[in-house]
Amino acid sequence: MTTWPCGGRGSAVVSESFNSNTLNFLVSVTLPALIAGIAAPAASTVLTVQWLFGITAATVIFTGYRGGLRCGEGLMVMVLYLVFVADVVAA
Repeated sequence: MTTWPCGGRGSAVVSESFNSNTLNFLVSVTLPALIAGIAAPAASTVLTVQWLFGITAATVIFTGYRGGLRCGEGLMVMVLYLVFVADVVAA
């Protein structure tokens, strides 16, 4: 029997990274807005895009490193997301 947090849910993290609203937001809304925007983007917008891109890239790297996410990598993605949330709330 597996227990939390390492309950064999690595594929769920990968699925969330590739099929989520986060990736859709990054690619289809944010990047075109940053490139073709009328005014300079707010610092908080740039910071949010950097965080979201970094977390997604980290998930892809962790997944490809050993052929899938392990418990440690999954926890690291969760920690990165919590730091992101704390950073956004603090800004």
